[in-house]
Amino acid sequence: MSLEDILAAIRADTDAEVAAVLARARDEVSAIEERARRDGEREAADIVRVAGEAASGEADRIVIRARSDVRRLVADAVETEYRVTLDRLGEELDRIRSTPRYREVLGMLLQEALERLPEASVVLVDPRDASLVTELLGDGDSLPRIDASLVTMGGVSVATDDGRRVRNTFEVRTQRADGVLRTIAAGHLSVEGSAS
Repeated sequence: MSLEDILAAIRADTDAEVAAVLARARDEVSAIEERARRDGEREAADIVRVAGEAASGEADRIVIRARSDVRRLVADAVETEYRVTLDRLGEELDRIRSTPRYREVLGMLLQEALERLPEASVVLVDPRDASLVTELLGDGDSLPRIDASLVTMGGVSVATDDGRRVRNTFEVRTQRADGVLRTIAAGHLSVEGSAS
């Protein structure tokens, strides 16, 4: 299975998790908005009866505060579910090391890193991957040395003697996906908020 296939599967799983989180958030938003609307209407009716025209402004402020509270609650719920999804993704990535396809995945990550920095003099790896990376590098005169001091769920970091570095680890790839997923979630929240 290619790295692209693995990443596509991870993206699909993550997209499904995000869709489920957003669906739950929409349901929760609807319920909260309905309660807030009822509470706001009830409070507004009481205020209007007691204070007349001045109460109308207060009712508007109550509704505005309620909507603000709803948006904050939804954002908190989405963030919580999003964190749970990222934790699950981390667990799955950590488990891949114990599968037969980890050799292929690690080989692709190593190859990509060395293609981006072909003059690398050192390959930093997790100590659990040192012997596998040694095998993947093979034999040769100008191979980079292996430094088994990297702590990672999987992947490598390559560096040159002058300090240039390419990190190609599960964590880095998850961070890259994080921005995209947050943008999607933020876009969804702003659409929900503008529909109110």
